[in-house]
Amino acid sequence: MRILLATSERELLNAYQLILTDEYGDVTTAFDGAIAMALIDEQNFDIAILDARLPRVDYKIIAEKLCEKNIPSVVMVYSKIERTDFAKDIPAAEYLSFPFFPEEMKAALNKVWNIRNSDKTVRIGKYEIKENEFKFSGLHITAGEIEVLEALEKGDYLMQEGHSTHMNLLNSKFSKLNSGLKITYDFGKGYKLVNQND
Repeated sequence: MRILLATSERELLNAYQLILTDEYGDVTTAFDGAIAMALIDEQNFDIAILDARLPRVDYKIIAEKLCEKNIPSVVMVYSKIERTDFAKDIPAAEYLSFPFFPEEMKAALNKVWNIRNSDKTVRIGKYEIKENEFKFSGLHITAGEIEVLEALEKGDYLMQEGHSTHMNLLNSKFSKLNSGLKITYDFGKGYKLVNQND
């Protein structure tokens, strides 16, 4: 796996590079957005891990470039609120909120990598979602949102905690598409995907 790792925090950059190189092998680093953009243009990466606050180039521009080249990204953000704000408008395959443990970074990378290499299609209502494209009818979705859709695809209730951000973002995307789909919560049962057009 060829990884682009970019953060302006040089101590973190060095530490993460050591951890990721030991686990995955090929890690190229950048400490600002301009260097990251140049590397994206010059090299082929399988996945990118980027700090949302890279200097010199706005992350949204970097995210668009990654999408053009079909490179999934894991974005490091500084709060859960920032994570939600980014996830509404800026495409990424997954988000990590500082502070996080190296195991969390590896888990996010593995999740994105596995989905990226999947040929699975999830069917939600009239929509077919090819997981490895990280898109739902043209809208970007994260690996976590894909996991929620997989769990709800069968029509069963989802009792799992920790997915409320993903469910809220999915409901926002369903609304943008005027799909009639909505994730609702039934007390004592859990979350369920309903089609309001039925």
